[in-house]
Amino acid sequence: MKRILLFCHYNKFNLLSEYIIYWLKELKPLFEKIVFISNSPIPKDKIGILKEYVNDIIERENKGFDFGAWKDAILEEGWEYLGKYDSITLMNDTCFGPLFPLEKVYEQMEEKDIDFWGMTAHNQTKKGMPGTNGPIPFHIQSYFMVFNRSVVKSDIFKSFWENVKYYKDVNRVIQEYETQLTKILSKNFKFSTYIKPLKDYEQDMTLKLPDFLVEKGCPFIKIKAFTLYKNPRYLISFLINKLSKYPVDLIFKHINSIFQPDISLKVNNKLIIADEYKVSIEKVPILKVAIHIHSFYLDIFEECLKRIKENNILADLYITTDTDDKKREIIELIEKYGIKDLLKGVFVFPNRGRDILPWLKISDRLEGYDIVGHFHTKKTSLAENNIGNNWRNQVFDCMIDSFSIVSDMFYTNNNLGILIMDVPEVFLDAIFLEKLGSKNRSYLEKILERMKLKKQIDFNCIGKFPIFSYGTMFWYRPAALKPLFDLKLKDEDFPPEPIPVDGTIAHAIEMLPVYIAWATGYDFRIITTKDRVLSLFNVQKIFPADRKLFKLWLRGTLKKVPILYSIVFRLYSFFKKL
Repeated sequence: MKRILLFCHYNKFNLLSEYIIYWLKELKPLFEKIVFISNSPIPKDKIGILKEYVNDIIERENKGFDFGAWKDAILEEGWEYLGKYDSITLMNDTCFGPLFPLEKVYEQMEEKDIDFWGMTAHNQTKKGMPGTNGPIPFHIQSYFMVFNRSVVKSDIFKSFWENVKYYKDVNRVIQEYETQLTKILSKNFKFSTYIKPLKDYEQDMTLKLPDFLVEKGCPFIKIKAFTLYKNPRYLISFLINKLSKYPVDLIFKHINSIFQPDISLKVNNKLIIADEYKVSIEKVPILKVAIHIHSFYLDIFEECLKRIKENNILADLYITTDTDDKKREIIELIEKYGIKDLLKGVFVFPNRGRDILPWLKISDRLEGYDIVGHFHTKKTSLAENNIGNNWRNQVFDCMIDSFSIVSDMFYTNNNLGILIMDVPEVFLDAIFLEKLGSKNRSYLEKILERMKLKKQIDFNCIGKFPIFSYGTMFWYRPAALKPLFDLKLKDEDFPPEPIPVDGTIAHAIEMLPVYIAWATGYDFRIITTKDRVLSLFNVQKIFPADRKLFKLWLRGTLKKVPILYSIVFRLYSFFKKL
């Protein structure tokens, strides 16, 4: 069979993901000609790779979305030229695949007495049309459509494409083109789909039933399905890995590059269990490492120094504090622990901006390092029941005592931009968690406006529980956070002490590093200990099934209604005594 493919591509960040190259490589043997139409600029360093697998490249504005792109390609090729092929295939890049060999699919469908076909179809419904919620006609879904010569040479087909308008609203494209093309052609031509739609099922199977489609042998799985499916890791681990030879790393990489950390965390396992991590080389790799410590409480600073000494961490030390008296004591403590050679400077700044502003002020001194650890002498007003100590110890256990793991992770993953600790257990109290973010939104928006980021951060997608280092202690690559450092924030940008527990520019910046690293093109990881079976960033987003976590969740929920909490607590205490 003599086939031609018109492949539509779009990337909102003007990237060309690796899954596209893999896809085209798999498609090349099936087609005599592949035309690659990109509705977004193609990176110059990717053009050469792309040309290995396609015959023609068309770069255009994203006018009319995929139907606009296909129209332009069809008219550029010309009807007479297209009529020489046995079939024309239209695809867009909204899927991962092929999960299974496409050659068998074509062979099977080309044996049927049909004029056009697709991979899947949407059943007729009484409502649900995007933009209007009106009825949806039965139609082949447009991410994959094949039209035989008889259709291509027909006046009906020609008229349809020549009259396609370049709508700016994607809903109009769906309403007038995707959902109508099958109905228009079916009056004169026979059609079918590779996967039969479920009888009476009125939703989009590609988004709602991706597991069913994979099990049925559908070669493609919608990218958007990973953001909607309740357990996207199941799709990868127990379906794609089990049934297909598709390289799932391509899924992880694209999800990381396109979707914000909140979504990519659901798909990719970012959690590192420190107790179970095996350093990949016998000797810790030599990286140029710096540690910044903001020392406000000297007793905690000594604890930090002790851990650095015990773990034999060879890192240049940059210390900030707020008085000259503390500076003298800091130098004495460093001499006490015999690590004076590591000290690169003690810098005194006014007590403003907590640990954040002093760190930003010396950020230019840290630019030349491979990785930097940012720490401070954490104490908290929530210190009843030793909460402050437990919180700080959790951080130091994961971030300082596990330095060999930290170093190995950054050494073996050049794309790792930031490593944070999992949510401290103190923050399992849902009533406190819900307060995070709301008071900081105006500061977040102002900071983001000032930063020149490669990718726009949308905090409307984050919800109540952003992914960040609670307490602002983490390891990072300086390049990953450069947009923050380039702001050159000053004292007057931060309120004087005392500041509230939340709702200042310092608290807003605390929430940003993971997102800045993502927007700069870097990945992130979350480190924890073996007593955690699931990152608490995930627990906040799903109903906690674990019994202990459920109790903690219930306690936090009941605290919202003090009377109800009191009643439940009294009842629990009463029955416990029985």
